[in-house]
Amino acid sequence: MGTNTSVTSDSRQRQEIRHAARRQAILNAAAAEFAETGYERATLERIGERVGLTKTSLYYYVDGKEQLLTQLLEQVATEIELKTADLAGPDPSPISRLHAFATAHLFVGTNRPAGKILAENLAVLVASPSAADLLRRHEDLVAAIIQDGIAQDIFRAGPVVPLVKLLLGALNAVPRWFDPHGPVSLEKLTRLAVDNFLLGIVKDAQ
Repeated sequence: MGTNTSVTSDSRQRQEIRHAARRQAILNAAAAEFAETGYERATLERIGERVGLTKTSLYYYVDGKEQLLTQLLEQVATEIELKTADLAGPDPSPISRLHAFATAHLFVGTNRPAGKILAENLAVLVASPSAADLLRRHEDLVAAIIQDGIAQDIFRAGPVVPLVKLLLGALNAVPRWFDPHGPVSLEKLTRLAVDNFLLGIVKDAQ
């Protein structure tokens, strides 16, 4: 009985690994499809074709386009959060954290197909309850940085939500027009965006 249980467990584990790999392949295909054609014009049929599945077979793994969009946004938000923490270091100032967040945000937005979804499908994301929750989580990360800066008397006191919207609005626009072969590197562009934003909120910036 012990041997049979072990075999069954191993078989189930292999099946779960295959299932997870297929789901990730579908997400990658959806990211590419959304980035190339836009969310509204993308179809489950074309997403399935990218991974060798029919639309009917695709429904075994996902409920529809909206679920794919939400899961991709979850991956994007998580990658930005992890990269922000890594770039900021163990004991960062609010200013360093803002630079780290912007660097992470623009890197993911311009280098990952899924990252472009955040910039190019905001209206769709806001209309989706599950995706809207993830967007709020994304905004909360920036809000926490600004609130810490105010609490530490580094940033001027003021309404936080509009500041968050202003910064994210500027960052979300970049993937739509940034040219990696252009005269301004992504690193310089990130610093330019954050430094100009900081001019308006850092107490000793003027």
